[in-house]
Amino acid sequence: MAADPLIGKHFYSFAPKEQHPNAPVPVVEWSGQVRNRVRDGVYLVRLVNELTGQFDKQVLMSLDKMSDWCFYDDPDEWRRWYSVQYEPAIRGYFAKRTEAQR
Repeated sequence: MAADPLIGKHFYSFAPKEQHPNAPVPVVEWSGQVRNRVRDGVYLVRLVNELTGQFDKQVLMSLDKMSDWCFYDDPDEWRRWYSVQYEPAIRGYFAKRTEAQR
């Protein structure tokens, strides 16, 4: 059997657009790494804690829920996308939301 191409990949998943209709880019919901295939169509993924930046929990995820995730082979490329492309694009959106909530 061939190696599963998802195992070891880093990823970002995105919140539904209706949760953030005014966001300039899709909003990251989860980030992490695919650890293993449990059975056909179900994977064990580990998630990054948004506050610490460390992997802190693992969950089972069905392949159909992963269809719109963005995958990376290289963890440095994965981190670079967040810091160079995503974070600058989304920073103002969350600052405005925080202001509006005050």
